Parts: sequence; C-alpha cells; structure tokens
Amino acid sequence: RSSDLKDGEIKHLKSTLKQQEESARSLGRKLREQAQEQIRKAVERQKQLQERSREQELRKERESMSEDRERSIAELKDSVAREAQKSKLQHATIISLRQEVEEQRQFAKQANQEKLKAISKAKDLIRQARREEIDKLKDKLELEH
Repeated sequence: RSSDLKDGEIKHLKSTLKQQEESARSLGRKLREQAQEQIRKAVERQKQLQERSREQELRKERESMSEDRERSIAELKDSVAREAQKSKLQHATIISLRQEVEEQRQFAKQANQEKLKAISKAKDLIRQARREEIDKLKDKLELEH
C-alpha cells in the first residue's frame, strides 16, 4: 500500500513538474520575445533553483522509501524469527509428547507382561498344588490298600 501511495505521489509530482516545466518554457519563450537579456538570466537562475529543489525532493523521497523498505524488512525478519522460534518450541513439545506417549505405552506393555507372568505363575502354583494334593491322595490311597 505504501509503495502504491509512493508511486501515486511520484506520478503526481512528475505530472506537476511537467506542468511546471511547460509553464516555465512558455514563460521563457514569452520573456525571450519581450524581455531583455537580464530577465532571461533571472529565469535561468530560477530554473536551476527549481531543478535543485526537485532533486532534493526526489532524494528525500528516495531516502524515505529506502528507510521504509529497510524498516519493513527488519519487521518481517523479526516476525519470521518469532514464527521460527514458535515452530521450534512446538516441534520440541511434539517430540516431548511423543516420547511421553511412548514411555506410557512401554510402561503399560511392561505392566501387562508382568501381569501375564504373575497370572501364569499363579496358575503354575495352583497346578503344582493340585498335583501335590493328588499325589498325597494317591499315596494315601495306596497306603490304605
């Protein structure tokens, strides 16, 4: 937007300058036809002053545009740096959450394996106790006979 405004201002200034130059030329022609050499020199001096003024205005405008551009670039760099930092933090958070989920998954898996081992051991103990009981009963029956 700023550059569009600046372009419009430049076009306006150029148009105004063209009008001024045309007026000065017309005035110069009339003065040359009607005036003495001294008036022609005064007009020439005035043209030079206008040219210097125009050059100064254009230089100031270029400097202003350059400063605006540099400021915009600095703001964009800052914004990009902030977004990069946010992205880095989000990425680190995602990695941390993934690790935490994986740790919980491993913990649940380990707990499930320990539970299955405990169940298996309990079943083995029950089987062993039954076998021992059956063996005692067999021994008892054999002794009775």
